[in-house]
Amino acid sequence: MVADSNRELVERFWRAMNSNDWQAAGRLLHDGYVLEWPQSGERVRGRENFAAINANYPAAAAWRFTVNGLMCIAAAMTAPAALGGSRGGWPSAHGDAGST
Repeated sequence: MVADSNRELVERFWRAMNSNDWQAAGRLLHDGYVLEWPQSGERVRGRENFAAINANYPAAAAWRFTVNGLMCIAAAMTAPAALGGSRGGWPSAHGDAGST
């Protein structure tokens, strides 16, 4: 079932993110992945650039993520998550991990 495989993919992505394994997380992204940070106007294209920007981000400690739930509608999956405040001094940040 597509929903089950999407759920497994999203769960693997967040496990890789929570362990700060940027290369593993990047390998789970779509070939045409684009990350947009509207607050700074930055655009990161591709899996390798996703891994590189996270690996090289100046921080005193590892990131920790809390997935607040998974929602599947047809072939799409979303996973709202919170980013812990130890990295970069941010109290929290939120984002979604998409699916295939």
